[in-house]
Amino acid sequence: MTTDDAISTIIDDILWREGDEYTNHAADKGGPTKYGVTLGDWAEYTKHPVTPAMIEALTEADVRPYYHYRYIDSMGFDSIADPWLRVFVIDTGVLEGRPTAVKMLQKVLGVSADGVFGPITRSALAAYPDVELLKRTLIITRQHHLIGVALADRRIPRELLGTTNLAFLHGWWNRVASFL
Repeated sequence: MTTDDAISTIIDDILWREGDEYTNHAADKGGPTKYGVTLGDWAEYTKHPVTPAMIEALTEADVRPYYHYRYIDSMGFDSIADPWLRVFVIDTGVLEGRPTAVKMLQKVLGVSADGVFGPITRSALAAYPDVELLKRTLIITRQHHLIGVALADRRIPRELLGTTNLAFLHGWWNRVASFL
């Protein structure tokens, strides 16, 4: 298990990456957001209706327990032994969603991608023979996911994707990631 100091540092890093500004950008499907906390996620966490003004009023002290519960306690990500991998999986969960983070890990580990960080996934992670290869592969997997998310919002017909430079994008990202 991870120490309280390590967890606090993980949450510090999440808050730094997410920023403390209130946003309500039209293109953000999460809607009103502050500290990376969306209206829907805060309502789910508090089990009460939430308004944009409530999100805008959030403080760091409010959201620290949210991150601790939602991304560490409820998921069990603190049981990941490798510190880099632990932070990467938690951060992936914050940005892409907890089930997506687990599915990415499961895909790389070669187990059924059900989005549950349970005993099968934990065993596969503990038995994985090359942690450095796992890390590089997870980076590439996350890059591919983000490309897919980015392209989902574009108005490029699918049949044209293979006829543009976009067809090479995954390969280019793999090449860059190989230097990590």
